[in-house]
Amino acid sequence: MRSWNGTGWPSRIFDETVGSVNPGPAGPVYVANVAGPALPCPTPTARPPVNATLASRLRAYPPEVEAALARYCRWRLNAWLDQLHADAAVALGVDKVCPLGADLDQLARDRLGDPTLADLYMISGPVTRPVALPRDGAAAFFQACRRRLEALGVRLYEHSPAAARSVLAAFTPGDVIVWTASPAPLFAALDLAASKPTTEILASHLFRAQWTGAAPLRLRNFTATGAVARLQIRSHRGENPGDRRLYRWVSDSDLRRELHVLTTGAPGDLLLGDTVGVSIRSQSVGYSLEAARCLAALRAALARRFGAAFVPGAWEARRRPERFTTVAAGLAEALMAPDARAVA
Repeated sequence: MRSWNGTGWPSRIFDETVGSVNPGPAGPVYVANVAGPALPCPTPTARPPVNATLASRLRAYPPEVEAALARYCRWRLNAWLDQLHADAAVALGVDKVCPLGADLDQLARDRLGDPTLADLYMISGPVTRPVALPRDGAAAFFQACRRRLEALGVRLYEHSPAAARSVLAAFTPGDVIVWTASPAPLFAALDLAASKPTTEILASHLFRAQWTGAAPLRLRNFTATGAVARLQIRSHRGENPGDRRLYRWVSDSDLRRELHVLTTGAPGDLLLGDTVGVSIRSQSVGYSLEAARCLAALRAALARRFGAAFVPGAWEARRRPERFTTVAAGLAEALMAPDARAVA
C-alpha cells in the first residue's frame, strides 16, 4: 500500500509483527505481541529508583524480575550497571517489562495513578503495528530533503566532525545552528571535558531465508544465552532476507542452530539460505552518570554563548519520537527570533 506522510513524500506502509524470546523453566519461551522482556510476575510492584543508575532502575522491580534483567544486561554489556545511566535501559530494550501471570486489567488501572508502575511495566498491544518507509528508499528520501533544505538557504555539514570549531567560529547574529550529530566534537571545540558513552561491538549477518509467517518480523532475545540478540525478517522481492545481530563470536553451524531455537514457537517456519554479507560496527548503548554531567555542562556552555540560536541534538533521549520532538521544539524557538535567517 502507498500513502503520503506529513512531508508529502510517498511512503510504503506495512504491518510489522513483534515478539520476544524469554527465559523459561524448560528453555526459551516465545511471547508474541511483546517487543520487550516478558517475565513471570503475578504481582507487579514498583518502588521509585533511588538514583539515576541502571542498577537502581532494575532494583525497582521485584527481586526475581530484577535478577533476570540484570543477568541479561550483564550478558549484553561489559560494564558495571551501577555506573550506567538508567536511560541505557531503552537502548537495551528493557525499559518496560510485560508481567506474565498478572491481572493486566488491574495493572492498567494501577498504572493510571502510579507513574513508577507506568514507567516500568507494559501491557501488550496489537499483534502488528503499522510501519512506513520511503517508497524509493531512504537514500532517495534524504537526497530530496537535502535539495529542499539547500533551496531554503540551509548550509549542511556532513561527516565533518573536525569542522566543529569552524562552524561555531562562523556564527553571526541571525544564524541558527542545529547540531544533531554526536556531541563529541563540540567538547573539544569549547575546551570542555568529555566522557565516552558505553559501546558494544555489533556484528550484523544478512542472509537469504524462506519464512512462512508474516513479514516483517522483529524478534529480540532476552534469555541471556547464546550469541544472537535480535533477529529481523523482511520481505524483499519475494524473498525473506533475515538480519541477525550478534554480540559474540559463534560458528556458522551453532548460529543456524540457535536461530532455529529462537524462532521455535514463532508464527512461522524458518529455512535459512546463503549468507549475503556481514558487517561489524560499534554501537552506543548508553552513557554513564559522568557522561550525563558532561552533557549538562556542554548544554550550559552552548546556551551561554549562543542562547536559543544553537539547537543541540536530543543526545540523552533514547526514543526516536522524543529526539524528533525535542529538536523540533528547539528549532521552533530559535526561528522565533526576528533576525533568524539560516540553519547550519
